[in-house]
Amino acid sequence: MNPALAAVLAVALVPQAAAPRPRGGATPRGAAARGGAVARGGTAEAERLAAEAQRVGAQDPAAALRAARRALALTVEFVPTEFVTAGRKGEVVEDEFQAARTAYRRHRAILYDAVGAALARQDPPAASRYQRRALLLDPTPDRGLALARSLNGLGRGREAFDTVQRAISGLVSLAPEAAAVIERAADVVGLPSAQAEIDRGRLQATVKAVELREGPLELPPGTRLSSTPVVRLDDVPINVLYASEGSCRSCSADLDEIARQVPKEVRVLAVPPGDDQDQALRQVLALYRRTWPLLLGRDLQAKLNLKPRSVFLVARGGWTLAVLKAPVGNDLGTALAALRRVDVKETVPRPAWNHRRVDRSPLPAQPGLLPEGLAPGEDQPEPPEFAAAVEAYRQGRAKEALAAFQALEAQGDGWLLPPEARIDRALCLAKEGQPDAARRILLRTGDSRFEDEIDTLLEKVGTPASAPVGASAREGSAPERTPVGSSARGTSAPESAPTVPVPEGSREPRGKPLPGRLFPGSHSPPPSVRVEDGTEVLMAGTPHAVIETKFGEMEIEFLPDKAPGHVKNFLDLARKGFYDGTTFHRVIPGFMIQGGCPNTKDAKSSKATHGTGGPGYTITAEFNDTSHQRGVVSMARANDPNSAGSQFFICVADSRFLDRQYSAFGRVLRGMEVADKIVNAPRDGRDNPNDRFEMKVRVIEPAA
Repeated sequence: MNPALAAVLAVALVPQAAAPRPRGGATPRGAAARGGAVARGGTAEAERLAAEAQRVGAQDPAAALRAARRALALTVEFVPTEFVTAGRKGEVVEDEFQAARTAYRRHRAILYDAVGAALARQDPPAASRYQRRALLLDPTPDRGLALARSLNGLGRGREAFDTVQRAISGLVSLAPEAAAVIERAADVVGLPSAQAEIDRGRLQATVKAVELREGPLELPPGTRLSSTPVVRLDDVPINVLYASEGSCRSCSADLDEIARQVPKEVRVLAVPPGDDQDQALRQVLALYRRTWPLLLGRDLQAKLNLKPRSVFLVARGGWTLAVLKAPVGNDLGTALAALRRVDVKETVPRPAWNHRRVDRSPLPAQPGLLPEGLAPGEDQPEPPEFAAAVEAYRQGRAKEALAAFQALEAQGDGWLLPPEARIDRALCLAKEGQPDAARRILLRTGDSRFEDEIDTLLEKVGTPASAPVGASAREGSAPERTPVGSSARGTSAPESAPTVPVPEGSREPRGKPLPGRLFPGSHSPPPSVRVEDGTEVLMAGTPHAVIETKFGEMEIEFLPDKAPGHVKNFLDLARKGFYDGTTFHRVIPGFMIQGGCPNTKDAKSSKATHGTGGPGYTITAEFNDTSHQRGVVSMARANDPNSAGSQFFICVADSRFLDRQYSAFGRVLRGMEVADKIVNAPRDGRDNPNDRFEMKVRVIEPAA
């Protein structure tokens, strides 16, 4: 077991956030039943097929595999509108994308799980690949144990340990089936004790400051007890060795702390620095009437590599060793509680022990994207077919490479799973001069292990060609990509870049986007503005607002007939300078930019507070029939529909699934290129831009 896996043993399996309920209709079993998926069409059918495959797997493995593969193929594309719903509590609009992405991954995990289960008896290596993806997408104890069993069967015990300990993290005790998997993994690896490995993981994950050591412990020659010349550390389950200072200045406080936390069945041994430095320790023990014996030996603390005031825990006959640094605080009680658990009944060392030092080096990392961006499978070595496909790609034979990648995926052994095959297919299409097709594939990939890298791949395949104004990837669907959270997709230009007919006489080539002409029928320039005494004045109509940023300006016209309260609220805040100095604190490529939180004004404030502030009041929702197309300005809110205040967002791509659930109150007349620059800026895992994009909002009033 490597050091990294130990940390996960006692980390609780975080319960999945309560997912939104379906908008209507029956709830299918699986991901939709657990929440998060609005099961429509292929989603519900895929989960039905997966459940059928699991049901008939033992009686008819071939039929089960056919059903599971059909299920996996049905929802290979991530279509967010099938998984998103409104009203989630949290950081407003983008939470819906996060919910959609999470629901899709849970759904896909069910399908990968079904394929893995069907392959478990027929093709264990292939089964392990599908099971690993299911665990990645939606980690559960059952999935972890299933994968660990497959890995044990393949002789990959260290990976099995890593997998099962991640899967059982946080459980108070292990179920018998989990203990059996751990024991099997210990024997596959040749470890001296399965229980000692469990102890290590629990201690490292639950105790703040712990030093884990390798067993078995061998005491230096001449070591003895003050009560007897014979020392046996295996005659009690747990020993607590307290290393005192020579002066024993801290002994009284330390011994009180130890007495408070150590149960009666645990033996405490006091260890002075050496035989000639035990007088002070004996006096303190006698003063406080502690009957704990001393562990004596020449320079014993130094030989045991113990610092004064540290506590040395010795359990499992010396095979589990841990040192707590002073002051131990409540860590001692936590550590003892972990060591008092018995999950595995065994004789230590185990008969299969290989008598070698336990290998705790990190497991090899899974291969990453190739320099060209091509996605390999997870197992090494790579098959020769993949190497040949990569070489063809590098030589410019994209069509040949595409066929090779597709053939490799079609083998069905899981070495190249569907999402990675989609990445490779997209890059081949881009190399053939089809960037739009490539982008569509990438934007609708939601279950790859390279989710965080797809931003870069989108830039690699190039900017899409222009699309008709208001057109989305599929009629009635969400935009091509609805990115989620830390793995939101970056784009070098919005997927639905507007194109409008160019009026006769225009000097711009027909078919190219015209700045400021964003919506269907918007063929005229932005409303005329004149300057009176140095002040911008609209010739007529409702006030406009101009958002100034370091990238330029965005001019907004309002929709008072649709959301009069929101228009008034925004203008009131803007007129008194509320927005000045705030930032666009949340950016999600392919979706929107969000700003207007007063907590962002202080450049030194924690980003964790960005997006949580408001004007001190909320306004009533005004959901309306304005579609959330690219350029629409809408109001952010929390779970309560009437919770909007000052935060707003600007859609950078069509997001019609938000319609009638958020209060659209304006639209950008000019300057969407500014929004595009902001949304594609580097950002952190919370979608906060790395740089500050401050705004200043001025209002252009209409002529009197």
